[in-house]
Amino acid sequence: MYIQPYPYQQKVIRQSYKKLEFANRVAIIAPTGSGKTVIAAFIAKDAVRNNKRILFVVHRDRLIPQTQKAMKKLGIRTGVIAGRYKEDRSCEVQIASFQTMSGDRNISWFQPHVTLADECHLTNFVDVMEARFPKLPNDGRRILNRKESEGILLGLTATPWRLSRSQCLGDYYQEAVFAPMPAELIENGFLCPMSYYHVPNSQGKLMQATINYLVEQWRRLAQNRLTIAFCSSIDFSNELAKAFRDIGVTAASVHSRMPAKECDRIYKEFEEGKLKILCSVGKLTEGFDVPHVSCGILARDTNSKSLYYQMLGRLGRTAKGKTDSIVLDAVGLTRSDRFGRFEDLVIDESSLYEADVSTKGSAPMKTCKHCLNEIFAFYRACPLCLKDLDVIGALKHLPEGQMVRYWSSHEEKIKYAAYQKLLKTAYQTGKPPEWAGQHYAKKFNSLPPLDWRRNSVLVNASPEEQSKYKAYLQKLANSRNFGNGWVYEQMSLELGI
Repeated sequence: MYIQPYPYQQKVIRQSYKKLEFANRVAIIAPTGSGKTVIAAFIAKDAVRNNKRILFVVHRDRLIPQTQKAMKKLGIRTGVIAGRYKEDRSCEVQIASFQTMSGDRNISWFQPHVTLADECHLTNFVDVMEARFPKLPNDGRRILNRKESEGILLGLTATPWRLSRSQCLGDYYQEAVFAPMPAELIENGFLCPMSYYHVPNSQGKLMQATINYLVEQWRRLAQNRLTIAFCSSIDFSNELAKAFRDIGVTAASVHSRMPAKECDRIYKEFEEGKLKILCSVGKLTEGFDVPHVSCGILARDTNSKSLYYQMLGRLGRTAKGKTDSIVLDAVGLTRSDRFGRFEDLVIDESSLYEADVSTKGSAPMKTCKHCLNEIFAFYRACPLCLKDLDVIGALKHLPEGQMVRYWSSHEEKIKYAAYQKLLKTAYQTGKPPEWAGQHYAKKFNSLPPLDWRRNSVLVNASPEEQSKYKAYLQKLANSRNFGNGWVYEQMSLELGI
């Protein structure tokens, strides 16, 4: 199956080539779900056509097959330089893993003309990469500091921030190209719209998710949606998955202590729809790609912008039959005084010099009691020895009250009320639901989020009222030669199932 880049992806590629006319290190910043691998694959294809060797560096072994698949669609043969793979040195495109680049493996036999660094806010900072592409001199001659011996470095990332305040992408890249941000991609249908729900009394408080609360809110707001849950610890992830299984929902937990084969088995079951919910600690951010996921549970706090937007980015991909995604925020990350909504994200040149931590001042540190290494105080598990830790920080409050829709402004609430009124009018007059969306678009010059269809007509409706609404939809379907699938879809949008 052959693939074609979207117009915005073609523009990013053209802009990158333009920058490479006077610089040999260019960072490509593109939101999660915008198709960074597709962009990289077409760049690789152009390079191969010009008899260039390409090294593609990924940060997780499980991304290797995904990258190979994208390259194969463009007719590109790839070799792999990673643990269990057999080397094929005849290929002009080699894929190497982050772990391999960090280890002792000798890859000097392959000298690339072009290096593509996926998730470059991570992969650029291993010793092998830093040796080949050292930090640029801070003397005002960045753009002119082109070294032909290095070859070309193209970095790709959705989140350019580094956790350490002493490191930034701007120290390694001379130029940057920016793909459209989430708001534009959502408006043009390239990313999925999102609705946000949060604890009603969480404003100004640090919230702590509880298992029973999360299960209750999921049953109320997200029944039957394919769901991923971002958890604070391995124990919490395992217990949350068990709590869902106890109510008859298929669920599993993946984490860093599991064998890779076991994780791969669970991922496969989730992708095939055998599992409804996947709970995790740090395994479902960069590189996890299941487009049909339409609900995300935020059950862990973080000060990392990268982690936050990577979490939301898992929900943004479009898929056949998927109309929207919802975010169940139990810890307050989506509040405007924290990180806000995915569609509010804006990344520009200044982002290449910003730290990842959102709080002001120096990030607090602590010593891991197990391995005695110094780490950030907000870590719940040591990233070096992987053992659970006591958390240092302010008292966190338990959630109270049913989750409510998060409104970014009073104007948004007014628009919602107007759309609800139009939907009720459509039902009462026998017009199709899209009539309401068309009139909304004329008034507000934008389309309403699909999740706003929830309970627009059938608020606390009896079975009899639900049957009347289904009959209304069936009549419309018959008059327009629509099948039962359309009726089911419309009922699902109304009931939120």
